[in-house]
Amino acid sequence: MTFQSISVPNDKVTNGRVLVPIRAVSEYMNGIVNWNKTDNTIKISKNEREVKLQINSKSAQINGEFYTLDVPAKVERGVTYVPIRFVGEALGLSVEWLPRERLAILVDYELQKRIDVIVEPPLSLEDAVAIMNKVSIAYDLSGIKQKQQHLRPYFTERMIQEILSSGGLKQFPDNLKLPFISFASDKNPSYLYGNDQMMFISRSVMVEQAGVYASENGTLVKTSKGWRVEVVRWEFDYPH
Repeated sequence: MTFQSISVPNDKVTNGRVLVPIRAVSEYMNGIVNWNKTDNTIKISKNEREVKLQINSKSAQINGEFYTLDVPAKVERGVTYVPIRFVGEALGLSVEWLPRERLAILVDYELQKRIDVIVEPPLSLEDAVAIMNKVSIAYDLSGIKQKQQHLRPYFTERMIQEILSSGGLKQFPDNLKLPFISFASDKNPSYLYGNDQMMFISRSVMVEQAGVYASENGTLVKTSKGWRVEVVRWEFDYPH
């Protein structure tokens, strides 16, 4: 089956919910959008379905039946954005979310039309790797006078206290007397976004001098100062 398709770049995510420009999406799927300025409501009609939403309200209607939204519709720069899953399913569309690809897919099988909504990540993989590559600065703090200031650009306050109480990051077990190992050589890290303020990233390398596989697992969180490392742990596997 061949589908007509369009791609829609999008960076509107609220509380983990993807919002899409309703007029562009609805009209492509042969829906009709009516805007009522008097009461700030949107009515979307498609086939026998009618969806009504009010701007900045979590209340919505489908064919007169009331529902509560996770996030309300909103207007930005004259464009109305609505939660994609609720509106898509309310209009009889198939809605699929691919978390790793940050891709939401809307499909109308009857019309043989598809919309790919490409959701920009809260933190790019490249930026996440750059931050994780900085954890080495916490390995040896013996020559650092202003330790907290040294760590703050890359670690959360909670993680800083953990590092200071341990006298620095402890990467290897005590029986492995090795210098700090970089994971920058892993060019294909595993990663997942927990939500818009959290990202998990995992990297692995072979440590030849110790004969072990090493994995680095990090959690990055968004703070008022930017993205910081909240957790970093290492695991070691001896090949059989």
